[in-house]
Amino acid sequence: MIATLLVVLALWLWDSHISYRLGMPARASPITLPRRAPHYDPNALACDLDLFIACVHAGLSITHATAIVAESSSLSQWSHVARMLSMGVHPLRAWEELAEVDGLEEIAVLVRNSLRSGSALASGFERIAHTLRAQVEDHAVERAEKAGVLIALPLTCCFLPAFFVLGLAPVLITLGTTVFH
Repeated sequence: MIATLLVVLALWLWDSHISYRLGMPARASPITLPRRAPHYDPNALACDLDLFIACVHAGLSITHATAIVAESSSLSQWSHVARMLSMGVHPLRAWEELAEVDGLEEIAVLVRNSLRSGSALASGFERIAHTLRAQVEDHAVERAEKAGVLIALPLTCCFLPAFFVLGLAPVLITLGTTVFH
């Protein structure tokens, strides 16, 4: 196994050296990917939603609750929504920008349903906050499982071959010499 790794390393270095001598690039240039929307902390988003829910349950209007969340949130979209609602813009238009944030896409659907049927926004926001926290927990479990695999890697690459060379090989050599003599 170690010999295989050494051969692969030698071929890789040799390929790089030959490519350099011939004036060719050793590796292809990296592909540029399109820019993605900025990633926001799901825990912070869930806390913003919890604050909004608490304000609504305390009796504040949607406009005032949004303004309070905008004051404490690091997300600029909340202040945009608060300004739009305070100016009297239609709620679907006002909540559009916040619905563009990763994890909050469902807000536009909730606002539309609230306008049509009169359903409460707070219960839908609670569901979104719960989903965001579940995603954070799933991501943490996934990272912990990957760490477990990475921790086991040195055991298989270093300690297992060392056990064979230092522990098993002398026993087999001793048995082989006694059997054949």
